This record gives sequence, structure tokens and C-alpha cells, in this order.
Amino acid sequence: MIDKEEIQRIRIFTTKSETDKAFRTLEGILRGIAFDKNINIREIHELKNWCGSHINLINKHPFNEAIPMIMNFIDDNEMDQEEYEDLIWLTESITGNSIYYNAITGDLQVLQGIIHGILADNIITENEVRSLNQWITSNNQLSGTFPYDELSSLLNNILADNKITTEEIKILKAFFSDFIPNNDTTINIAELQKIKNEMHIGGICAMNPILEFNNRVFCFTGASERAKRNEIEEIIYSKGGKFSNNVSRNLNYLIVGNAGNPCWAFSCYGRKVEQAISLRKEGNSLLIINETDFWKAL
Repeated sequence: MIDKEEIQRIRIFTTKSETDKAFRTLEGILRGIAFDKNINIREIHELKNWCGSHINLINKHPFNEAIPMIMNFIDDNEMDQEEYEDLIWLTESITGNSIYYNAITGDLQVLQGIIHGILADNIITENEVRSLNQWITSNNQLSGTFPYDELSSLLNNILADNKITTEEIKILKAFFSDFIPNNDTTINIAELQKIKNEMHIGGICAMNPILEFNNRVFCFTGASERAKRNEIEEIIYSKGGKFSNNVSRNLNYLIVGNAGNPCWAFSCYGRKVEQAISLRKEGNSLLIINETDFWKAL
């Protein structure tokens, strides 16, 4: 059991990385709560919670500047556009020259903050969904990472008919629930868990992936609409790739067949997809792709 004094000694070595992550997350929260062009009282309280979560660092730069600034801005339980832009500028200034996280990791921290901000008032609006999709589209440098690919394909699926239903909002909440802290938040965690238990979350395949074959390892799951498994294996070898019957850490692509196995619903996925998702959550860069994209790449 590590006591508080030991934690403080350890934090001497982690404060700078903790600072980067905290302010990238704050940037995401700010962007998320502003997606619907209306920052309400619950979202203001979420910013207060962020300040409270880092109050132990109030005597250290840049928290000694940021926390008083935030609390001053939201003292009236409101935030105007100028105050919002000042805070975005502050977060970007603090993390702009970071040496503790690479650009991809930093942007993923912002994405997690955005998810947090969207859910801060326990409501997901159509404007927030469309603004999130715009952010996802403009940050395709994150392609190949978790949860960017999963969220990208999920949003693509939801917006395909240009309508956003109550059921689809629930699906988003179920997906978002994995990225929300369990404390220091106004978010209704119990509601999210209930929704998650009820929903089958769609969206697992990378959208418009760029495939390379030379020395890349492929695996196939499900049934194909166009070829037998051994024929697919032969095609991959002919292109300079390798084929595996199993999902492992050296896998580059898991192809999901279309025949009788729709890849957009978690309720339908099998063991190989589950293993691939677990590896992606651990940081592996393997892609889960629909077989349609595989045939296009040929």
C-alpha cells in the first residue's frame, strides 16, 4: 500500500507529463462543451471539477495561472466567447512545445477530453454529434489508432442517412462510457452503465483505410461474399503479404467478411474481432477492415 507521502515523492518525476495530459484533456473538455454553441451550468460545473481535481498542484506552474483564471471566468456560472477563446489559447500554449507526449498521443488525449465535455451535461445533441464528426474528419492523422477508427466508423454509420435517432444517441453514450472518469465529474455514470448494458455498439471497421501488402500480416474472420478463405490467402501471398489464421500482436490487418456477418454491430462480432479490439486498446496499431475495402485495395 503506497501512502500519500510516497505518492508525492513519485509525482516529483511525473508532474510534467501529468501537466501535459491535464491541459490536453482540458482543451478537449472546452471544445466538447462548446460544440453545441451553448455552455450551460452543468458544463461550467465540470470545469470547476477539473480545477478541483488538480488543486493539489495550485502552487506549481502552470496550474497557479490556469486554475485562478478558470475560476474567475466562471465565477458568474457563465462563460462568454472571449473567455472561452482565452482558455483555448492558454491550453494550446502550455502543451504546444510538449516533449512528453508525441502528437498522436496528445491529440488522443484531446479527443478523450472532447468526449468528456460532450457528456458533461448528460445530453448529446445533434449539433454535438455533427461537430464531433467534423473534428474527427479534420484529424485523420489519428487514423489507425484506438478509439479514433472505432468512433469514425460509428459516426459514419449514424450519419449515413443524415438523421440522428434517440437510439443512435444511446449508442454514442454507450461507446463514450468507456472514456469517462468515475470521479470528480457531473456525468451520470450510473445512467451510462445502464445504457451500455442495454446497447450493442456499432462501428468497428476503419473507414477508407490505406492498405499495404509487402510483409504485412493479414487475418480473416467471418465469411466472404466473393472468395473462399484459401483463395484470399493466396491473393495476399501473391501481393507480398503474409496470412495468419490467428489474431496476434504481429498482426497488421483483420479483414471482416460481409456474408452473413455484418461488421457494424458488436452483437455480431466474433472471437477474432474481440481479440483485435483488445489489442488495439493496449496500443497495437492493427486495423480492423471490412472486406469491401480489402477488395478495393487490390
